[in-house]
Amino acid sequence: MLPATQVAEIRVIPGVVSLTRAVYMWELAPDHFQSVLGIEDGEAGLSGLGSRLIDGKALTAGDRAVLVDSDFATKNSVRVGSELNIGGTMYPVVGVIDAARSGKVVRADVYMPLAVAQGLAVAAPQVQSLYPFKSDDVNLLLVKVDRQHLEDVVDKIGLLLGKKGIVSSELSFRQALEWLIKGRLPVNGEREILVERHYGAFYRLEPGSSIDIAGNAFKIVGVVEIKEGSQIAASNFYMEIGAARELGSLPPGLVNQVFLKVADMAETESIKQRIAKWMPRASIASSGTMLQLFGGVSQTIGSFRSVGVAAGAAAALALSAMLVLGALTERRKEMAVLRVIGWESSQVRRQIAVEMAVQGLLAGLLAIGLVAIGNNLFSHITIAMPASLPGENPVDFAAGGFHAAASALALPVSTTLWDWLSPAIASALTCGAWGWWWSADATDKSLWAAVKST
Repeated sequence: MLPATQVAEIRVIPGVVSLTRAVYMWELAPDHFQSVLGIEDGEAGLSGLGSRLIDGKALTAGDRAVLVDSDFATKNSVRVGSELNIGGTMYPVVGVIDAARSGKVVRADVYMPLAVAQGLAVAAPQVQSLYPFKSDDVNLLLVKVDRQHLEDVVDKIGLLLGKKGIVSSELSFRQALEWLIKGRLPVNGEREILVERHYGAFYRLEPGSSIDIAGNAFKIVGVVEIKEGSQIAASNFYMEIGAARELGSLPPGLVNQVFLKVADMAETESIKQRIAKWMPRASIASSGTMLQLFGGVSQTIGSFRSVGVAAGAAAALALSAMLVLGALTERRKEMAVLRVIGWESSQVRRQIAVEMAVQGLLAGLLAIGLVAIGNNLFSHITIAMPASLPGENPVDFAAGGFHAAASALALPVSTTLWDWLSPAIASALTCGAWGWWWSADATDKSLWAAVKST
């Protein structure tokens, strides 16, 4: 959302030649859906639409009527003189335009004067539940800039809007040019496509080659290498969205993937829930999706935790028994001397058990110290979690400047007092028990046998 105050600030940025304000929105009704663009007069606005008329007459800022795109009109059997239901109000269709004729006008199904669209946005409860939209606000701004000041203007607008705004310009296609290793970008309206480098190398496809897709011939004009691409949008070929719809025999305006930039990451889950209500069969992914995946893996592993703990405990018991037995074997003569000088068998066993328990306690405390150091190190480690999969989204080069939001997560290790005390206590008791048990054979000998062993 762009309040009037921000629009005024952008207007006075050095290098800005002119502004055209607009409101772009979708109407998702149970029986139909359509994209609506309300735009003010100007070269990139209502005046620009008039030059693309193929039937009817142009709109003026004071009209309460609409223009429709020719593809939308054909699909919905709409013609000049028809009426369209938009937001519960009927609007007469006064003209049909071919918006694809030039890239200077934003594509939509329905076009209307800006003031009418602003009134619809103010009255729409779905809009007001997301933003406090006012009658002089807009959500789309077309800025004509002096090319010498383009970078400065883009930087200043980006700084002014912050994370809540998306600034797209010809600079947004620099990533595309970096990924384009051969040829050029496709021209809108032409049957031209890009091929991914590895796929093209495997099938020996180069710029100038032709490829048949679903019975349609396309010319390959470039080769791209998605160096930092996410698999969510990775493909063998990249084409203009209109050509993709034509291949699938899909109506204009229909898509099967939508990339959203969320202004507040804390609202991600609530936005996902709202979308799920509107489109119950949609698959919705976010940065939390990967965490949920990891959580599912963790739960699967956690179901086998008792088996792992039991196996680890058995290995620890076997190792401690082996170490205690080795220590007792080396101290047989010492135990025999204690018997010779008058110690009872039970006293020797207690002495050995205490010594082994103390050694087990010291070993447990040393292990706790090492764990504490590791715990402290993990608490200072953070990892970056992208919205889908590692890397930037390949739609960057196609849509101009979209970046999937990433979040940084810390890796603290949660422990309790029992987690710290139990290992040392268990180690002391286990070693003491082994010492008591294994010393029985050495101390139960007769005194004469003890003397002979020395």
